[in-house]
Amino acid sequence: MSLSNEIVISTKHVPVAQRHDFWVSNVDKYLIDIDCPAQRNTEIEAMLTQRDLEVLRVNEIAANTHSVHRSCLGIENDKRDSIFACLMTKGSGYSYQGTLSAQHSPGDMVIYDTSQPYGHGFPDDMSMYVLDMPRHLFEENQLPNGQLLKIDKHLTSGASSTEAILKLLRQPLSGRESIIRAEEVIQHIQSLLTVATGKKSNSYLRLLFRQCQEYIDSHLAENDLSVDHLSQHFAVTTRQLSRAFESHGVAVNRYIWRERLKKSREELICSPHLSITEIAFRWGFNHSAHFSRAYKQCFGETPRQTQTRFNPH
Repeated sequence: MSLSNEIVISTKHVPVAQRHDFWVSNVDKYLIDIDCPAQRNTEIEAMLTQRDLEVLRVNEIAANTHSVHRSCLGIENDKRDSIFACLMTKGSGYSYQGTLSAQHSPGDMVIYDTSQPYGHGFPDDMSMYVLDMPRHLFEENQLPNGQLLKIDKHLTSGASSTEAILKLLRQPLSGRESIIRAEEVIQHIQSLLTVATGKKSNSYLRLLFRQCQEYIDSHLAENDLSVDHLSQHFAVTTRQLSRAFESHGVAVNRYIWRERLKKSREELICSPHLSITEIAFRWGFNHSAHFSRAYKQCFGETPRQTQTRFNPH
């Protein structure tokens, strides 16, 4: 992803004796307040690249061996409050929070609450994405309670996986396209969280429903618009789609059918030169008799009655 507001911080051209303080102060400034104990045999060599994509901040960190921790004092002094997801791309790491710890390697992800103390250790050269995500995108009962959560590289939920997230993060997009991809990253993380914790996220379902609404509205005339098509397009399971629509009191197919009938009614009223059969076929109804029955069930009158009532001449 590439945006004009990209920030790049590197210790490369900083005098060796100043690198540690330079790195810590800039991580504090652009990411979050942490401590980074000085290494015994080497000074830290590190680079941070940050891209603000509105719905989340994507941070790429590459460094040599080091460790970091966020203390109670750091939390007290720093009011930023996010959910972090760290996705390793090189090397290995060791993370802990609360009573849980996890080792992770490329492809693994750890998710944790930055309002609670945590720590990481990296014994070798490493790189990873740190996704800084607003808390409001997650339901409280879906997040680990003061404990980090490891999402293994082999965990999948439909088309969602850490591999799918990496592909999105590595796409060289810009502007609005990057924001759309960032929303897709959030969807994948929500999906994996649902599987890993067994808990549903209402905010994720609301976001998915809203995105489906927009997509359906712009593709109503396409014959292949269906549950399976939406599932493939948004890389979610059909069950997740059903839950998103059920939370709004409607089934997916019924929602599509209802929106198509609304468009058909608009054309019956505003385009009297079109035949009822033409309008039915235009909006995805392949049988005019079925269209007439469905239309009357929805609006209490036949298509012909609507057309005649609004266009008597």
